[in-house]
Formats: sequence, structure tokens, C-alpha cells
Amino acid sequence: MKKILLFLILVFTTTANYAQTDSTKSSRTGMIQYIPGGWFTSGKYVIDGNKVTFREVNTRLANYQPSANEFNEYRKYRNLTYYSGGTSILFLAASLIATGNSSTFKNTSSKVFAGIGVSFLVPEFIFSLKRNKHFRSAGTIYNQQFK
Repeated sequence: MKKILLFLILVFTTTANYAQTDSTKSSRTGMIQYIPGGWFTSGKYVIDGNKVTFREVNTRLANYQPSANEFNEYRKYRNLTYYSGGTSILFLAASLIATGNSSTFKNTSSKVFAGIGVSFLVPEFIFSLKRNKHFRSAGTIYNQQFK
């Protein structure tokens, strides 16, 4: 019972956090610019010279109607990337479990699991390319209103 209650509390708090969008962040005052980072640092998003979070950028892209369609495509491919990557990891882990303590890779079921796991890496790669393309397109459409 405690596990179910803990799970429900976790689901409720995460839903409450992600369902709220700050209305002050949806004001459109400038272009979204991406400044790439260095070798060990990630890039950053800048609006009107101020560094903003990825969540702020997502809010702006989702609230501006012309870029919302591309942003929804980005979300779809982002979820598909997560699903195929998770499935791949699960099948590769199942392959390791099926192999067991054996030092050789003789078991047929472990080979099948490994093959399926590797085969899910291909759609993950394709979905990630499409995801990035749609996110860039949504940003380009959003920035067109300022030109």
C-alpha cells in the first residue's frame, strides 16, 4: 500500500509541476538565439541578451501559434526517441540476463534479444534526426516574427 501511495504522490507532484506554465514567460520580446558551447560545455539560449532556460524556449515555441505545429512534431519525435531508446536498452539488458553467468554467447534467446535491442537503435537515430530538424524549424518560424 505504501508503494502505491508513494507512486501516486510522485505522479501528482510531477504532473502539478509540469502542467503549470508561467504566463510571464510567454511574453514575446525578442528572438531566440542559440550560442553553442565549447568542448565540455553545452550551449545556451539567449533572448534579448539574457540567458534563458530550455523550458522558457519550449514555452515560447509552444505558445506562438505558427511555430506550435512544428514544436508538436518535435515533441512527437522526442517521445518516439525515448521509447525506442528505452526499448533498446531493455532488450540489451534482457540479452545480458539471458546469457547469465556463461562466458560465451551461445544461448539463442540472448542472441535474439541482442539483435532486437540493436535493431531498435536504428529508429532511435532516425527519430533523433527528425526531432532536431523540427525543433530548429520551430525556432526559425518563431524568429520570423521579429524580422
